[in-house]
Amino acid sequence: MTRRFRTAAALSAVLALAACSSSSPAAPPAPSSTAPQGVQSAKPGTAPAAPASSAKSPVGTALSLAIPAHNTVAATAIRVTLVKVVDPSTPASSFDEIPAGKRQVALQFRIVATGTTAYAADPVDRVKILDASGQSYSADLVPDTTAGPAVDTGLTLAPGDTALGYVTVTVPKGVKIATVEYTATPFGGDAAQWTVG
Repeated sequence: MTRRFRTAAALSAVLALAACSSSSPAAPPAPSSTAPQGVQSAKPGTAPAAPASSAKSPVGTALSLAIPAHNTVAATAIRVTLVKVVDPSTPASSFDEIPAGKRQVALQFRIVATGTTAYAADPVDRVKILDASGQSYSADLVPDTTAGPAVDTGLTLAPGDTALGYVTVTVPKGVKIATVEYTATPFGGDAAQWTVG
């Protein structure tokens, strides 16, 4: 075979191969290992961060609170425990009537002064109940309940002293309690929180 015939035969083979290649379906692109913009890929074995609500503790847990200085009151610290929830409760005196459509909830607290200076406060100003929607209900000035004696509203604890007593909160009858809160000051700030139910 002459060189011209060999060249023509080779050219025919190349053209036939190209025709076959063009008729074959294209292979799908390999999946990308890069996540779309704005999405972070989770690392294997890494759990998502816990929500802030997981900081709430069950009833019976002792929680520490730093009490900031205010006016002439020095900074100090306490350890506060929601000991018991009595729901519903009733006033110890027949003269303290519960409004129609309401119920009272008695919350027993143990408060320990753990700072180097005295803790002086009215716990009634620092306690509230929150329902599942976040609606809050403040404590009442109820002297005592059938659950037990109320905590002293003019509470003063020397370092190392402990107080135990009830704080009462009035809520609508249909409300489901979600959280009980004890704040460091009457104006808010840091708070100890317990889940209920």
